[in-house]
Amino acid sequence: MLLIALLPKITFTTITDFNLRAILMRIGSWSVTTILMQIPDMMRSTRIATIVSFWAILFLGSRIGNGQAYFVMQDNGAFDLVFESPTDVTINDNSTEELPIGFDFTFFGNTYTTCHLSENGFIQFGSSPEGGCCAGQFLPSATNPDNLIAAAWMDGYSFNCCYQGDDYSVFQYETIGSEPNRVFVVTLSLEENCGAYYSGQIKLYEGADIIEIHTDSWADGSSPCSNVTQGIENIDGTEAYYLFDRNANTSWNVPCCGDVVRFTPSYSLPQNDAGVSYIFNSPPCEGTQAIEVLVTNYGALPLDSVVLDWTWDNIAQDSLFVDLGFPLMNGNSTVIEIGSQSFVSGEEYDITAWTRLPNGESDDYVWNDTISSIIATGVRDTFTIGGTSPDFATFTAAISFLQTTGSAIPHGCWSGPAPTMNSLPYPGFQVLHSHR
Repeated sequence: MLLIALLPKITFTTITDFNLRAILMRIGSWSVTTILMQIPDMMRSTRIATIVSFWAILFLGSRIGNGQAYFVMQDNGAFDLVFESPTDVTINDNSTEELPIGFDFTFFGNTYTTCHLSENGFIQFGSSPEGGCCAGQFLPSATNPDNLIAAAWMDGYSFNCCYQGDDYSVFQYETIGSEPNRVFVVTLSLEENCGAYYSGQIKLYEGADIIEIHTDSWADGSSPCSNVTQGIENIDGTEAYYLFDRNANTSWNVPCCGDVVRFTPSYSLPQNDAGVSYIFNSPPCEGTQAIEVLVTNYGALPLDSVVLDWTWDNIAQDSLFVDLGFPLMNGNSTVIEIGSQSFVSGEEYDITAWTRLPNGESDDYVWNDTISSIIATGVRDTFTIGGTSPDFATFTAAISFLQTTGSAIPHGCWSGPAPTMNSLPYPGFQVLHSHR
């Protein structure tokens, strides 16, 4: 007979609902990094605890009078290559061609109606285009070219010959949609000199001045021999935004099924916008336990206060006004205890929580305020496996029960006529003692 006794625990909760990753964005000599984090239960205070960043978003203010702050987000679920009636454009090696955008587009505070497409994988604004030979620069850099959007700035290999006496590449562009919601699309298919291949699109959105880079594939099965850069840079090379692993290097983390990086100017975001982004629902022990949620600032303005409402099994609970006591910047989150409830072993509970009145103002975007979850009371008991009149005939049956019900305790011990083992094949469950 085997015996499992579940013992007290310390739980570390990982927020897996969000696309968390480290990002570095740089402005001049200033740099800020946000890092993938875990939130230990024991580190949370009764009201506000560890602040984390999620969705790979950072807010950085411009150091230039006419500059523009951008919010950077990786949103791979939005991946979509579009083709309606694109126009081919032929570009000689290390050269550029001017393209009509089709509408006014504002970039770092300046408005343009045309851009220049480089054969080396980027578009550039202004009247002095540069081809960008012969590798992707580290951004920002005062060295030309500047004022650019790089999908994959590389030493492009022009394998077609010959156009006007030189090697050339063929790309595509088009403007789709109707005013005031048009989108300018540049399609890039280019090969780096060592054979690494990039395919994707740059999209510019009318009115909102949002930039999206959709990467279909990059360096699949081959490595570039020179640096490759993805990001945006202002007119004099003093300000730039980018993913930390795509700035003048040869190794990018690009998923197999499409990748999207979005650059949103601060004026295109909701100004006051907050929401409950996560409910901590790890199986609690029986008895009275705290209820905690993660509140995220989605707005461009720092969040200093918010009202939280919630229901428990469809019964309204008391509202909670929270004065954060610090400015919570865009994309940052904080843990807030909204109350407590009594848990009974074997029971499940429905919870819905939402925010309102961020900074005492009406929420500019209410569709991200609310989240619902089910919290099941974790198992804490003694079970027998095998032998006479067992609770479970096999380990497989016991593990299936724990996976379905949830264990409040990630440690245990066993005894009985079975091989010595160090762990059970159940996430978070560890055998502390063993004997025959």
